[in-house]
Amino acid sequence: MASEQQINIGSFNEAGLIHDLDKRGFSLFNCISEIIANSIENKVEAKTIKFIITSEFIYFTDDGIGMNLDNITHMWDIFRANNSNNKSLGISGLGAKAATKILSRNNTIYYYTKHNSEWKKITVPWNTIVSTQQYTGQVSVDNLSSEDENELQDLEITNGTTLKIPYDEEIHDLIKNNFTEERKYLKYHERLDVIFGRFNHTIELIDTIEHDNNSVITPYNYFSEPDTSYYKGINREKICVVNDNQKQKFIWFKDEDKEEYREILPSGRGWSKQSSKVNYSNDWQIVEEIYINTGLRKSDSIINEETSTCYHGEGVGEYDEDYFNTNRRLDIVKNDLAQVPLIRNNQIINSIILDSFKASSARATKKDLLRIIQLRTEIKYETFSNQDNILDAIFGIQSNKNQLNTDEIPKQLLRLVEEIKTSKWNEIENYFKFIIEKNTPEKPKPVKSKVVKPEPVTTEPVTPEPVTPEPVTTEPVTTEPVTTEPVTPEQVTTEPVTTECDTPIHNRNESQEPDTPELNTREPITKKIKGKDLKKIFNDLIDDETFYNTEGDNIIETLIGALRTTQ
Repeated sequence: MASEQQINIGSFNEAGLIHDLDKRGFSLFNCISEIIANSIENKVEAKTIKFIITSEFIYFTDDGIGMNLDNITHMWDIFRANNSNNKSLGISGLGAKAATKILSRNNTIYYYTKHNSEWKKITVPWNTIVSTQQYTGQVSVDNLSSEDENELQDLEITNGTTLKIPYDEEIHDLIKNNFTEERKYLKYHERLDVIFGRFNHTIELIDTIEHDNNSVITPYNYFSEPDTSYYKGINREKICVVNDNQKQKFIWFKDEDKEEYREILPSGRGWSKQSSKVNYSNDWQIVEEIYINTGLRKSDSIINEETSTCYHGEGVGEYDEDYFNTNRRLDIVKNDLAQVPLIRNNQIINSIILDSFKASSARATKKDLLRIIQLRTEIKYETFSNQDNILDAIFGIQSNKNQLNTDEIPKQLLRLVEEIKTSKWNEIENYFKFIIEKNTPEKPKPVKSKVVKPEPVTTEPVTPEPVTPEPVTTEPVTTEPVTTEPVTPEQVTTEPVTTECDTPIHNRNESQEPDTPELNTREPITKKIKGKDLKKIFNDLIDDETFYNTEGDNIIETLIGALRTTQ
């Protein structure tokens, strides 16, 4: 029987790819972010990015160097890694295609780009691509028409690259909300000022429909100030991804000068909770580096380093109060800020929840609120944007980079991050204790007076001459009233100083003197005391500690008076 001849099969279905562009998890905001990211790339050399809103179109424009024909061709090559040799914001070579399709609502969109004084017009007919189920060969490149030139001139666009899409009310609202007070109600990852807050670009809105929306974005960056603006500075730690005999490890280079390296080691079927010190090995091959920044901004509402005798934590902190509206949504904002942002090539991609720093635990004490919410940590890394780079794989970044598969992030890496944040909090808390001790007056030692017992007086017996007894009237001996000297605050023992404030620090009167407790006084004994009761009275007075200050002499007088009145 003759054997069948080998055949080769397999094909690429363009229709399936076109439909798949809508299923990559790109929200409208993600699409806008992709367009902005393309303009922020270093190779674009743009300084200003603008949204221009008209009644017919929405324009995304930058003042960069534009694209040549090769750049244009590569841009529309699906799945091409256009920045594999650059630390780009892109990942899969898919972002611009999916973003423009979704933003266009499957209508035709246009790009205008000027490179070396030459303008080009790119037409992307998403309506035709969808209807014909064919992508290949549909994008066209041409010179500008006189109508195009007049349009750009009216918009005062003279260089760079501009995307033009049909006007859409939902997209308009999404853009303007990022420039008005409404942005303070948006979630952390739905804000242009947050995800692009580490770039020095100007992002501006020109709204010809609602002119009062026109403004420039103020970037959000918690770590934008010098180290002196943070309690004990900003801690910058490095975790290296290491290949050790074909095993991937995460090593915390805690102090290279002291040769201190730490690692989360295996424990049973999982990983240990705390890191262990390990020795540097020449077999280590350092593949990538990850940086962990941690810090707490200084604020008098937390602790004043010159005057405070306790610390206080409330809200989300002064810096964040300017960016987020917490009215009736404090828990939402706290949940966002408790997470650790992941920053890839300076762009915030998403955030990661640390098991030991969940927002739900920040309701317990002021200490926990400071430790979990206001003490901020971020994970940063830079990488070349090839499709198989190691760091993107470690953090579970998908073709839509705003999606993370956080379950795939190695536990030993996350536990190192937790330990780094915990270590920073311990450093800050010890510093707070130092401030409190420095600003708290030294506790006075209680003053005690000793009771001096009278020495017994011995007398020679005298034989009296016989006399005729006369009635004797004995007057009761009246002792002087016991007077007490006023007690100064220095003589009063105060309660131990606590580190957490019971009330907000700005409501406390730091100069208030401690209250002086009233001393218990005892009326002097003025009546006759029987001998059998004298011992008990004497012992009661000896045991009464309230007399052990300044009135010791009065005790002696009282006792003498009592002795004189005994029968």
